[in-house]
Amino acid sequence: MQQYKTITKQILFNYIIKALDFGLMFLLFMVLTRVLSVSDFGIYSILSVTILLLSGILRFGLDEFLVRDVAGKRGKIKIKKFSILFKFLFLSSIVIIGLILIFNLPLLKLFHLQEISFSFKMVLLIIFCLTLSLFINNGYYQAKKEMNKVIFFDFLLKSLWALPVIIMVLFYSIDLNKLFLLRFLVIFIIFLLLIFLMKKNKASFFIPLNRNYIKKGLTFGGPIIFLIISQLVITASDRYILGFFHGSIKVSLYSYIYSLLNFVLVISYTIAMIFYPYIVEAWNQKKKEKSNFLFNAYFKYSLMICLPCTIGLFILRKELITMISGPKYLLALPIFPILMFFPLLDMGTILYQKTLLIKNKTATISIIYLIGMSLNIILNFLLIPKYHFYGAAIATIITYIVIFSIFFIKARNNIQFDFSFTRLKGILISVVIMGIVISFIHPKIYLTKIFTIILGIFVYLIALFITKSFVKEELVFIKSLIKRNL
Repeated sequence: MQQYKTITKQILFNYIIKALDFGLMFLLFMVLTRVLSVSDFGIYSILSVTILLLSGILRFGLDEFLVRDVAGKRGKIKIKKFSILFKFLFLSSIVIIGLILIFNLPLLKLFHLQEISFSFKMVLLIIFCLTLSLFINNGYYQAKKEMNKVIFFDFLLKSLWALPVIIMVLFYSIDLNKLFLLRFLVIFIIFLLLIFLMKKNKASFFIPLNRNYIKKGLTFGGPIIFLIISQLVITASDRYILGFFHGSIKVSLYSYIYSLLNFVLVISYTIAMIFYPYIVEAWNQKKKEKSNFLFNAYFKYSLMICLPCTIGLFILRKELITMISGPKYLLALPIFPILMFFPLLDMGTILYQKTLLIKNKTATISIIYLIGMSLNIILNFLLIPKYHFYGAAIATIITYIVIFSIFFIKARNNIQFDFSFTRLKGILISVVIMGIVISFIHPKIYLTKIFTIILGIFVYLIALFITKSFVKEELVFIKSLIKRNL
C-alpha cells in the first residue's frame, strides 16, 4: 500500500509537470503555427522528428538495459555500470554525428532542404546533448526509481526550450535558424547540469571500458535499436515521403493533426515511465501478482486520460484548430477521423510491449516493429503519391492496428486483467456522458471554447465518481490527499 501511495504521488507530480509541459508546448504549437509559414512549419516538423529519431537510435537501447539490469541493486553497482555505458555512448555519438556532419549537404539536397544548413547543424548538436542527457535521465535516474526527478528533467530536456522561443516571438521576429539555436543552447545548459549532478553522484567519466558489459548491454539493446528505429520510422517516414512527393505544405497539414493527437499519446508514455521500474522490481523479486496489479493500474490510468482526451478533441476539432492556429489549418480536418484512434492503439501496444520487455523478449518486440515499419513504408509509397496526406493517415492507422494486433496475440496471456479494479464500464460511461454534454455546445469565441473544455473536464470527473470508477482504496487516498493539501 505504501508503494502504491508513492506511485500515486509520483503520478500526481507527473500531472502537475505535464500540465505545465502541455501548456508550454501547446502555446509553442499555437505560436509556431501562427508566426511560421505553412511551409516552414512543415520543415520544422521534419527536423523535429529527425531529433526524435536519431536521439533514440544513438542510445542503442542501453538506457532500457541499465534499468532492466540494475533496478533494485546497490548504489555503487548502479553508478559503476552507468559510467561504463555513458562513456561508450559519448564516444560513439561523437563518431556517428561527426560522420553525418561531413555528409550533411548531400542529405539535405535529397529532400530539397539545402537552405537550412545552419538549422541542420544545430539539430545535430541538439541530438548529441539530448542523447546523453536522456541516457542519464531514462537510464540512471529511472533505475533508482527517482521518478519525480525523471519527470522533471524530461520536461526540461523536451519542453523548456519552448519558453525562450515564445518570449523571443513577443519582441523579435523568429525563423528556423533562431529557433533551433535557442533549442540547442537550452539543452546544452541542461546537459551540463546533468553532468555536474552525476559527478556529485561519483560517476567516473574516465572509467575503463568493460567490453563484456558493453557487449551484454548491446545484446539486450541491439533488438531495441531496431525497435526504436522501427517506432520512429513509423512516426517519421510518412513526413519524409510526403515532403518528397508533395512538398512541405502537405507535411505541415498532416503534421498538424498528428501533433494535436500526439499531445494525448504523451500522457500514456509518461504513465508507463512511472510504473515500469516498479513493475521490473516486482518481477525481479518474483512478485508476479504485484507486477500484474501494477500493469492493471497503468492500463486504467492511461485509458482514464487518453480516451476522454481523444473523444473531446474529435468533437471540438474545428473549434480547437481555429482557436489555436486560425483557419489556415482547417484544410487538414478531413484526416482527423482517420488518425484519431492512433493514441489509443499505441497506448495498448505499449502495455503489451512492456510485458514482453520484462521477460527479455526484445527480439520478439523488434520483429513486430520491423513488420510494422516495413508495412508502413510500403503503404506510404503506395498511397502518398496519389492520395497525399490522406494516404499518409491511412498508412499510419493501418500500421498501428496491425502492430497492436500482433502484440495482443503474442502477449495476451501475460496480463490477467482485474476488471473489478480497472472499472472499464464506468470509464466508458463517463466518456459518453462528457461527449454528449459538449457535443451540444458550438463555441465561437475564445472564452466560450475554453469554458467548454473546462466544462467537459468537470463533467467527466463528476461522472467518474458517480459511476464508481475508483475502488475504495483509491477514494480513501484521494480524500486524504485533498485534506492534507487543504
